[in-house]
Amino acid sequence: WARSGEIIGHRHGAYHGEDLVGKQFGGYVRPRAPHATKRKRNARGRREQETMQLGGAAAILPVTPELWAEAVDHRTQITFALDNNLVVSHLHLKPGSVVLESGTGSGSLTMFLARTVAPHGQVHTFEFNQARHAAAVEDFKRAGVSAVVSANHGDVCKNGFGDELNGKADAVFLDLPCPWLAIPHALKALKPFARICTFSPCIEQVQRSCELMAQLGFTMIRTITVTLREQRV
Repeated sequence: WARSGEIIGHRHGAYHGEDLVGKQFGGYVRPRAPHATKRKRNARGRREQETMQLGGAAAILPVTPELWAEAVDHRTQITFALDNNLVVSHLHLKPGSVVLESGTGSGSLTMFLARTVAPHGQVHTFEFNQARHAAAVEDFKRAGVSAVVSANHGDVCKNGFGDELNGKADAVFLDLPCPWLAIPHALKALKPFARICTFSPCIEQVQRSCELMAQLGFTMIRTITVTLREQRV
């Protein structure tokens, strides 16, 4: 975040906050010190001073979920755009949807969910770690999504999502070490025929979650591995 009076150091130069604040998105700003010097030895072994041209202009861009995922402080391991878009698609989210998320982490997926359900939907996100919760609340305020995102501090594995959300959710997303502990609570919060997604790095976590889902009556259970493969044509 750029603030007046602050200097953002970058390998291309020093960008001053007052040169960024108040400018229109899509504009450009150049570092105030676009040149740097370094000393090196010439062919005869003598030291010489060389002037170097640093990087060009930096673009001023609005906050998007994609940029957020690239720039946000990684308080936890985050999900990236490819994962987030797949989650949004398979949860069948749309403007006006109500979605529950646990845990908030760095807020990467939360931003994608907020953009999808805005302006009349709601994201209720839960984080059990107090410090991460407080940091996420401030981030959402600065990103301007507080009207859509309700950030809560709590452990859904033990306490659930709250009685006030029972039967209100169009979808639930769980990114937890033990998602199977939260699945029974998620079932209470989901509307009939709603969807749930768990995000797990280990197949053992996936197996345990899928077994419990089947026992609780969930249907059409699928496991998807997301892999990005770049092809040059």
